[in-house]
Amino acid sequence: MALFEVLQPFEGKKEKKQFLVIGEEVEMTVARANEIQANIDKEYPEYGDVLKRKDEPKSKTEAAAAEEKNTKTDEGTSDSAKK
Repeated sequence: MALFEVLQPFEGKKEKKQFLVIGEEVEMTVARANEIQANIDKEYPEYGDVLKRKDEPKSKTEAAAAEEKNTKTDEGTSDSAKK
């Protein structure tokens, strides 16, 4: 699941919910968000984007660097805790 921000009001038929609050954060799969946008683009081509992803996926390099940093931080914490 990913986190998205509502940019324009729309109705999620599968969710059985209206997303009316601009700026509201909602959680759904990337595939579902793409499906919603494709349906809106098909029916209302001038309406524009309705969702914006908030938690952009990290690249593999960034994810590996973050993991390495966390490992080093954890090691440093455990060493100081042992003293």
